[in-house]
Amino acid sequence: PQAKQIGQIGSVALSMLGDDGELGMVIFSSRDTQHYQQGMGTVMLNQLARMLPELLERWIERA
Repeated sequence: PQAKQIGQIGSVALSMLGDDGELGMVIFSSRDTQHYQQGMGTVMLNQLARMLPELLERWIERA
């Protein structure tokens, strides 16, 4: 089933987490090949990538 899902990805937007991507990445995907395009604004994606490591650390500490 997972291979079928991969074949249905048309476009992606991603940002690395951490200073050098050592914490992973945040990825948004769409089946639409034109949904995410080069040249689109990345302000929101970059803000999420900056906020997520701290939020994840808090959630892990609570678990």
